[in-house]
Amino acid sequence: MKLEKIAPLIFSTIVVFSACSEPVELGKPIPEARRIKIREITDTPSVYADDTVEVEGEIRGGAVYKIIDGNAELLLAPVGFDLPDSLIGGKASCQGLVFYHEERGEPGLAAYYIKVRPPRRRAGGS
Repeated sequence: MKLEKIAPLIFSTIVVFSACSEPVELGKPIPEARRIKIREITDTPSVYADDTVEVEGEIRGGAVYKIIDGNAELLLAPVGFDLPDSLIGGKASCQGLVFYHEERGEPGLAAYYIKVRPPRRRAGGS
């Protein structure tokens, strides 16, 4: 088979696989974690202090990690693993222990398990 005929097939296969990134799992799942909305924690952090929960949202980076769902956000502190930069911007499900960061004055999640679908990257690396 000539290269001209198979080159489009190879290219389209690469594009399909790069667009369908499999979720990445970090840490160990916590079966007893109960699923709640981030807004519930941010509205009444004292109610959820030291609770084991599961939240969903988009991972954001910067000076600190956060998980964001709409207008609600939590600090995100991975425990026992590093969060690769390639996962920033991905949609995630995070399980862990709710805490309140006194210095920052906001609630957070000590994440023992994160399952995240890497964000789609546009051609050209951006």
